[in-house]
Amino acid sequence: MKLFRYLYLIIAFAFCLLLPPAFADKVFDGDKISGIKGFDNRRLVNGSLPPWQAIGKIDTAGLFLCTGVLIDPNHVLTAAHCIWNRNTDKAIRTEHLGFVTGYHREHYMAERGIRSIRHSPSYSFQHRTQPSLKQLSSDWAVLKLASPINNVKSIPLSGLTAQNLISTKEQRLITQAGFSGDREYILTADQQCKMTKRYKKAELIGHNCDATKGDSGSPLLIKTKEGFRVIALHVGTQTFSNKSSVGIAIPTASFKK
Repeated sequence: MKLFRYLYLIIAFAFCLLLPPAFADKVFDGDKISGIKGFDNRRLVNGSLPPWQAIGKIDTAGLFLCTGVLIDPNHVLTAAHCIWNRNTDKAIRTEHLGFVTGYHREHYMAERGIRSIRHSPSYSFQHRTQPSLKQLSSDWAVLKLASPINNVKSIPLSGLTAQNLISTKEQRLITQAGFSGDREYILTADQQCKMTKRYKKAELIGHNCDATKGDSGSPLLIKTKEGFRVIALHVGTQTFSNKSSVGIAIPTASFKK
């Protein structure tokens, strides 16, 4: 009987050695990923279902990892730094850009090239210094697709200003969803976050959504009677000396036309 027990333990131990580590999908060093605020609230979602199907990946010929959101059949919203050539301080040429959306389990619903780009005339990328709040407030770009995407339900922009948004911060949860760097082929969403502050020196809001590298250009969403709306664009994370952090987003009213 003892011999059988020992054999069982040896086989069980050998089987455990064959199992992959529980956190094998992490690609960043250290126990905490930058932009994750305390417990990681991100959850995997099915990118082929609405509203998630409108949130896709910006293709920059391998230069950057970023998210974008289809705001109508012809246009995608993302962060300007996601499509910026840092050598020329101009937008990347459209022939090198693309958008893939409805992505789930290595399949996607739509892929398009980019016809033109609209961004803030004041945007400039200073790669040797940390971006100022003023620079972050102009860090947006609207990409016009080469042809419409009609088989995906887009998420329209909200017209709420930073003041409107922050005045309702205690009453309403928001959702952030994007292709994070540690799970770049899987859409994740934090559906339990809130707006936390309004910046006085720039048209920006702070939020506590878990967003990290790859989530730049991802939308902050609220659910209304008419459906989901994009209320802000995540463009960066501000980290403090005590290692706490806050997400920074531009209210869509700042650039909606």
